Amino acid sequence: MGLLSAHKRKVWLSVFGFFCYLLIIAQNGNEEMAKQYQKLYEKSPVILLNSEVSFEFRLDTKTHTPYLIENEDLQYMSLRLTTEISKFKGYDNESSIIQSVASNENKKRVPLNPICGNFEIDNIFYSDAKVCKYPLKFSYLGQIQNLTIQKRYNDLKYFTSVYFNETYPVHVRKIRFIIPEWLTVELKEMNFAGYTIQRKKTEDTKSKATVYEFTAENLDEMKHERFDRGNSFTYPHILVLSKSFLDNSKQVPLIGSVEDLYKWYASLVHQVQNDTKPIESTVKQLIAGKTTDEEKIKAIYYWVQDNIRYIAFEDGIAGFKPETAQQVFQNKYGDCKGMANLTKAMLQIAGYDARLTWIGTNKIAYDYSLPTMAVDNHMICTLLWQDKKYFLDATEKFIAFQDNAERIQGRQVLIENGDKYLLERVPEFSKDRNLVKTQQVIRMDGTSLIGNCVTEFNGEMKTGIQNLLHESSSSQKSTTLEKVMSQGDKNITIQKLDHSNLTIRETPLKVTYDFVVRNQVSSFDNELYVNLDLDQLYADFIIKPERVSEVSFDEKVLRSSVVRFQIPAGYKLTHLPTSLDKKHGAFSFKLRFLEKDGEIYYEKELSIDKGIIRKQDFTAWNDSVKELKKVYNDKIVFTKL
Repeated sequence: MGLLSAHKRKVWLSVFGFFCYLLIIAQNGNEEMAKQYQKLYEKSPVILLNSEVSFEFRLDTKTHTPYLIENEDLQYMSLRLTTEISKFKGYDNESSIIQSVASNENKKRVPLNPICGNFEIDNIFYSDAKVCKYPLKFSYLGQIQNLTIQKRYNDLKYFTSVYFNETYPVHVRKIRFIIPEWLTVELKEMNFAGYTIQRKKTEDTKSKATVYEFTAENLDEMKHERFDRGNSFTYPHILVLSKSFLDNSKQVPLIGSVEDLYKWYASLVHQVQNDTKPIESTVKQLIAGKTTDEEKIKAIYYWVQDNIRYIAFEDGIAGFKPETAQQVFQNKYGDCKGMANLTKAMLQIAGYDARLTWIGTNKIAYDYSLPTMAVDNHMICTLLWQDKKYFLDATEKFIAFQDNAERIQGRQVLIENGDKYLLERVPEFSKDRNLVKTQQVIRMDGTSLIGNCVTEFNGEMKTGIQNLLHESSSSQKSTTLEKVMSQGDKNITIQKLDHSNLTIRETPLKVTYDFVVRNQVSSFDNELYVNLDLDQLYADFIIKPERVSEVSFDEKVLRSSVVRFQIPAGYKLTHLPTSLDKKHGAFSFKLRFLEKDGEIYYEKELSIDKGIIRKQDFTAWNDSVKELKKVYNDKIVFTKL
């Protein structure tokens, strides 16, 4: 027995040693592979070696409604010695996560401790938007972990798009759709240009389904770039348009047209039971003493802006049904849908024709030519008054009546109209709406510049400052505004700061102050060197060649400034920077210097007509910025008499 046991131990140790040897070889191989990926993706903690997802459409025989099963198989490789990442998976009242499994590179299950629950913003819960967080820990370079998640969509209307790029770089990405013959689905390829994406279509005669498979390789991670235009403009994805299905030889519509989309939205609105009684007394108080319709409309519109806290939570929520007007009124907070519904209800109480309106902001690349819920991410209220339509977005605090924020300008809207609907577009304003106009009078005091500044803010900058100051405490308002005007430059001291009424919406926000700028004058022998441009806007705004998104400044830009500088006594002007007049189809830079009556005049106008720099204009923009910075750095020279 002893000899036999010893022999067994020897055999077992040999086998164990062999497997350890194989493991070391495999681990070393993975480590070498990981080192190669490290060179490609220096900032990424992991890479997805394989990311495969399949979508299988099925029919619930009990409810006679189609549903969708999503199977996601992810294979991660660590690009760090030790690291921890998290995979997030959203779900809601119209979907659920059926199961999730983690395994190692040998497909052996490992513990997985997901954390699932509601989204929460400032202690306010949203029951229809939930998320599961799957933490994955890696203990060595090249370690592989697999994660499989199965999810069910109960309603195809809420399944709208699939993106190729992931949170982390992907070696191979496969997206598969299994579409049965009884279902009509259109797959629209978006932003495929510039990517090598293979397509394959096969017929599964056994299951009577068509299988569409898309494969892409070596994808960068989905980046969050400053001034990005939005994922739907930038990354390759597939829009899924579920149009109709056959049930017992009967064609049943889903969303195959704008009419279908509107019917669905209208059915949700019909479920909202507004009770206006709690609101009526407030409306009466607001319009009391107002003699014109416009005064009454403004009183209601501005009250909602001022008194209802906006919770920016419309993206990604399955529920498209607004909260009741009385709920929002009582809670004093709401999302865009709830605020639009309250605005509508209050205007109707006052006797005006107000309608709910669906809209996609300028972060979305589609309009209603595509019948899909992916078109919408926002809701506003439309007022029909005096044969005109006025678009009211109460989520935009300090926006004036007849004005519209940049994010909804030019966007197509779907307006409720009983059993029908109205399609319109929000008016689009020129860059003049966003004019920021500055006038400065400056003189020299030793190595400092002292002067006075008057700046008028309009449009997006105006409402942005108003919102910033509104969120600041009373004791911090002046300090906050000082930081805005000095741009946080510690060499600038702001004095005698004053401003126009912050609550007035219809006129520019005017800010006046005195200032001292230290270290702005240098001297050498008998010469003085002075730089009069205190903000040097866009001086370092060079667009990197690896940027993925077009540049969107969130406004059409127009900045105008005039500086008057008194020539120092005992000195004469010996050098002025060369003026610049750079014109491009998307932008223009104009800088002009001149001497007149003992003063230097410096005029500057920078404009970006549409607020967007497209990829084909990146080189022209960078070249122009370099010329702009060259002028900024060229100082005015005075020589002692």
